[in-house]
Amino acid sequence: MPSLATVAVVAALCVGVQSTTSATAPPNSSPPPAAGPCAPPDESAPPATTADLPAWQSLPIVDVDGATFTLADCIGSPVLVELFATWCSNCRQQLPKTQEAAVRMGDGAAVIALSVETDLAPDAVAQYAVDNELPDIRFAVMSPELLAAFVDTFGNTAANPPSTPKIVIDATGAAGELTTGQESTDELVEQLTAASAPHATATTEG
Repeated sequence: MPSLATVAVVAALCVGVQSTTSATAPPNSSPPPAAGPCAPPDESAPPATTADLPAWQSLPIVDVDGATFTLADCIGSPVLVELFATWCSNCRQQLPKTQEAAVRMGDGAAVIALSVETDLAPDAVAQYAVDNELPDIRFAVMSPELLAAFVDTFGNTAANPPSTPKIVIDATGAAGELTTGQESTDELVEQLTAASAPHATATTEG
């Protein structure tokens, strides 16, 4: 039968082994979920330079889920911004094509639809997205200040939803010209793919 001293030494050794195992156990090696386009900036990273960006890219946007972002947060990914209204029949024709483009681009681009109805409740826009089966587009209601900033840069057409106004922003944050009219999924995907490359679209001053 072992002595009490021997038992004490063995117990101490066991505790030491357990402590060492805990201390040296590898941390969870699973990578964190990848941040999608327009994710909030990493607070530990240096802030992005937005001083040269126009107001419409710097003003806050609150999406229908309550998350706040700016279009400047999307730098690093190409972005399609489509301006619409829930009452607009032309928008209902265009948005399904935009939805399919969002599906095809996946996390390779941000596709954002901004309602020009500044007094509309976000819940109404969220329901509009559900009713029209547009789950891959990020919806938001524009503030009056944001709508005014778009009009200042792109003209009154930006506030005319039946013209289906759209802007593509390349991965560097440079915006192309505002385009109007119905555009096919293939056309939208082609524009977003081209905008993935630096300086893919012409910079819009504002």
